[in-house]
Amino acid sequence: LVMMQYRRGYSSAFAESLLKALDNAAEINPTFMGCVPRLYEKVFAVANERAAAAGGVKHRLFKWATAVGQAKQGGWGRYWADRLVLSKIRARFGSRLRFAISGGAPLAKELAEWFDGAGLLVLEAYGLTETTGGTTMNSMAEHRFGTVGKPLPGIEVKIAADGEVLVKGPTVMRGYWQHEEATREVLDPDGWFHTGDIGDFDPEGFLRITDRKKDIIVTAGGKNVSPQN
Repeated sequence: LVMMQYRRGYSSAFAESLLKALDNAAEINPTFMGCVPRLYEKVFAVANERAAAAGGVKHRLFKWATAVGQAKQGGWGRYWADRLVLSKIRARFGSRLRFAISGGAPLAKELAEWFDGAGLLVLEAYGLTETTGGTTMNSMAEHRFGTVGKPLPGIEVKIAADGEVLVKGPTVMRGYWQHEEATREVLDPDGWFHTGDIGDFDPEGFLRITDRKKDIIVTAGGKNVSPQN
């Protein structure tokens, strides 16, 4: 995001800390922002906790409004849900936010759907330091919750026979500084970077990350089991 501003011509601001990110967003009113899933998880948790603590009508109203949002209902139901509840959720991110980006760790599909219902599109992306950040990303025009999107222009992504995600392109590093052996372990002769992540593509070409290669359990019957998200 920082380097892209030189090409696209936008301004960047950095939050003072994760805990102050939303306060900072209210100050500068960004048009888009990027953060780790923890921020979105915190907003979700606090909103639900406050609604539950309020109890009674306010809690029922909150549950009704968020349900209306996720169901994509229109008409007067959506109007009042948005005016009474959903607009207040969005307001925590400022008044101009068009979309948000989540990366660095998995974002729960249910969480992305909840924010989408509130009118805030959170787009999950994927990349590593060795690939200069972003490698795949969902877009406003084309996105699937529960995936990390499609490869960015100029970047190739494929799945190896063992399920490992491989990346090739101009953003892939040349190697680790003064660590040739470590470089050979992750960069093959054809230029494919071995990410160490396990994943697959859905029928529409969206990448899903399912596990880390080092955590895969191979059973006696030869089946690969992914023990974690």
